[in-house]
Amino acid sequence: MSKRVAELTARRELLVAHSSLQRLRLGLQTAAVLRSLSFVHRGAAAVRYVKRRPVIIIVTAVLFAFLRPGRVFNGVLSCLRLWSAVRRL
Repeated sequence: MSKRVAELTARRELLVAHSSLQRLRLGLQTAAVLRSLSFVHRGAAAVRYVKRRPVIIIVTAVLFAFLRPGRVFNGVLSCLRLWSAVRRL
């Protein structure tokens, strides 16, 4: 009986080790999926934000109509750089 108990104990330890490894792998896979879903969620939130404020679309269209797109792009980049610098302070 002692030999059987030792075999069962060894088998149990092996199964516990396997389940621990599987839990770790599942956690890593879940983290990757959650990052992807977070990106999608932020994109959907941005779309909802713009849909609620159609003035943003109109202003953007007017800017591109009257200014060259390169100039608008450079202005947006400058604003983003300034915003990033202010946030770091």
